[in-house]
This record gives sequence, structure tokens and C-alpha cells, in this order.
Amino acid sequence: MTSEYQGRLTRFLVHKSLYNSTKVKAAAFAPPKDGRLSVDKTEGRSEAEIWDDRKYVRPDEPDSIQARADFPSKVLSPLELQLEDAPDGEFLCHAEIVGWLQLDVVKQLAAKNKLAYESTLIQYTPNAEN
Repeated sequence: MTSEYQGRLTRFLVHKSLYNSTKVKAAAFAPPKDGRLSVDKTEGRSEAEIWDDRKYVRPDEPDSIQARADFPSKVLSPLELQLEDAPDGEFLCHAEIVGWLQLDVVKQLAAKNKLAYESTLIQYTPNAEN
């Protein structure tokens, strides 16, 4: 079901190759084969709460995630992408960006670039969790 959520979305960056010292790379938004790109709804949540969500992304190695991309949900609609609440139930902040499979290759590339451009890179610093 499409989510009506309006606010900040967060994509955890599980590999250092997805960002550099100042920006998020478009590859961070490459959808998996099923076309459901995992994100978290993080508007109004504390830094500690957001970083704690790493345990859902990498249950065995949450500390291996050292960066995230924050971006506004409003950028999805002009890109012909939608936000859906994830079906996992346990983790209520989890959502998925869908619509990728309906886009041609050029539009997919443009969407990944736009999402990267609109993102703020947040790198993990243990004392900044609050």
C-alpha cells in the first residue's frame, strides 16, 4: 500500500563505495532486482533512534554501517517513484521506494542521480547520537 508519509527518508549506506567524504553517490539508490529499495521514515526521530535502526539493516553487524543518506520524501513523486510501507510489521519505520521497474533505463539513472543530489550525507560519530 502506498504511504502518505511526508518527511525525511533515510537510506543506510552499507558499503563505503556508495559515498565519499562529502556526498552520496547515485549507486546508493540502485534498486535491487525486485525493485523495492529499502529506506526508513525518520522525520521527528532522534539521531540515536535513527542510528539504532542499523540493527534491522545488518542484524549481525550493525556497527559496520557508518553512513546514511537523508532526503525529503517529496522528491519521489516527480521521479515517478512511490513510497510503500514495508510489509515486515516489526519495524514500523521501514518503507520501500517502488516504481523502479516501470521506468526505462534513462529515467532510472536520472532518478538515482536526483536522489543522490537531494541527499545529505550523514556519517556516524558515536558522541553525536543524541
